[in-house]
Amino acid sequence: MSFEGAEKLLEVWFHEGPGTVHDHGDVDTVIDGPAQKKRRTECGLRAIDRDTWQMMLNVVKCQILSVISNSHADAYLLSESSLFVFPNRIILKTCGTTTLLLALPHIMELASQRGFAVIDKLFYSRKCFQFPDKQQWPHNSWDDEVDILDGMFANGASYVLGKTNADHWYLYVAGEQMMPAVEKICPESRALIVPETADPIEDGVPVVANPPDLLACVASRAESRCGSREGSRAMTPELPSTDMDDVVSQTSSSNSTRAACGKCAGEVVEDRTMEILMTGLDEAQMRAYFYNDSDAQQTKLGNGSTNYVEKLTGLDSLIPECTSDSFLFEPCGWSQNALRGQYYSTFHVTPEPSCSYASFETNIPLVSDIHHTDAHNDEDVADDGHAFPVLTYKDVAMQVLNVFQPTNVTLTHFSNAVGVDPSPMPPSLPVLALDGYRLVDITINVLPHYHLFYAHYVREDEHGRVVPAPVGPARGRRAQLAESGLVAPVAPAAVVNGAVAGGSSSAGSLV
Repeated sequence: MSFEGAEKLLEVWFHEGPGTVHDHGDVDTVIDGPAQKKRRTECGLRAIDRDTWQMMLNVVKCQILSVISNSHADAYLLSESSLFVFPNRIILKTCGTTTLLLALPHIMELASQRGFAVIDKLFYSRKCFQFPDKQQWPHNSWDDEVDILDGMFANGASYVLGKTNADHWYLYVAGEQMMPAVEKICPESRALIVPETADPIEDGVPVVANPPDLLACVASRAESRCGSREGSRAMTPELPSTDMDDVVSQTSSSNSTRAACGKCAGEVVEDRTMEILMTGLDEAQMRAYFYNDSDAQQTKLGNGSTNYVEKLTGLDSLIPECTSDSFLFEPCGWSQNALRGQYYSTFHVTPEPSCSYASFETNIPLVSDIHHTDAHNDEDVADDGHAFPVLTYKDVAMQVLNVFQPTNVTLTHFSNAVGVDPSPMPPSLPVLALDGYRLVDITINVLPHYHLFYAHYVREDEHGRVVPAPVGPARGRRAQLAESGLVAPVAPAAVVNGAVAGGSSSAGSLV
């Protein structure tokens, strides 16, 4: 049995055009079942009901299992991962053979119906797949995924971080621009369906805007940090001359980063996200994620409360004072969504030894190990005003790693770094030293409005030796072709006195 645990992750932020008054009112009722239809008010994307989201997810090929809410967000637990909905932002994360990118036109249409005219920013990312040949178009090739994204968004940028002949991670980012006019993505013809009257789309391809000046963006961000945070502004990439110029001139990527809602125009809001992607999970630790119908405790799963698996593994103590919703799948697999104020976290676990994988993601503000006494984030508070406990990067990361004990770990961290040293490089990196793990790869990218930190670790034993990963699927391109009989397999090279003898030094790329 082989299941692709690695998720496709899409995050899109929207904002309205000038002169548009949009009520991002709060909602404070847990939603599910009949009560859902009674609690909807004018609150941006959150005004979209469960049935409408499910219609969008039908294109992705996954189902909504349950949903929890607080006054800031709705968290939908899916048959394949998660959907988080904020008033002006959507986060969709799906695993398996789901076709996430095919839903992009539907998401854009839903946002337009709620009064949003401009995409603030877009992120799409995923780890290299273990079973790329099982994916459906466009997800069986990063090039095809980028073609779809480039066909819809101007000034998109594609990145590959990590070793291309080993574990690596893909990222696509796009900045502020008008909503694309694409009706549908057709997998049969592998094409974008564009209305004849589409504007500013020409021949199905977005008009290329002027790319942002990275030095200007960094300088503007530094100026906003050194001065008063109130009323600070960040650089905005210029769009082509259109009737929408006023939209862009009155807004900016950082200005519209209003995480939940209600932020004043021009105020820069801190935005940080950490993701931990793990493979080679410990088999003994994974027993908790196999369904056992004889265990009466497991009947408590999926009801929106702290459940059996969380207590058994100790994950119930990872994020104090959060509201969580979990589901244990038959015969195995586990997912969890959690909300704490305006922040979220999510787990997804594929425990089978042949394809084990787990992921953890959160945007809860964390502090570095060397600054335990950092001032508390003013926005990390409960609705009643009390401050949530301060958590550190290392404490959270190590608790996650101790539960799953993976042999390989990919860690990514996005931050717009509000209020820190305005150097173009991050003054401190979140998790460099993880006990029992060796850092073997690291990349730092400075994006127009974010710092991106990528790191890869391997587990060591008590003697400092690297723990070998469990036997898994062939992962190199050449190995995949060799399995199908298209090319002859290559014998591993032998190292004699530091020199390579025999074999081949060429390495296949991953998908």
